[in-house]
Amino acid sequence: MERLSLLEAVHAAKVRLTMNMVDLKLKIDELAADYRSMKRIIAIVIMLVFVLGACGPKPYYKTAKGKKKQKYYNDIQFGGKSASEMKMK
Repeated sequence: MERLSLLEAVHAAKVRLTMNMVDLKLKIDELAADYRSMKRIIAIVIMLVFVLGACGPKPYYKTAKGKKKQKYYNDIQFGGKSASEMKMK
């Protein structure tokens, strides 16, 4: 009689352990899903930062007006031309 109750106790412990393992597996799966969704959100935020950064205003020296001014000042400084010669053209 005692032997049978000991076997029943061992079986009950195995069942409880199995149920605990299943619960842990479900919790791990939930955490993994949260991690994947968090990675996806971070990737989207980083892509938005790059896209919005690329859509910003153009630097002045890259515009047509800025290029003309830069050429004018470079001609005066390095081309040996005076400002009055440059204005005549």
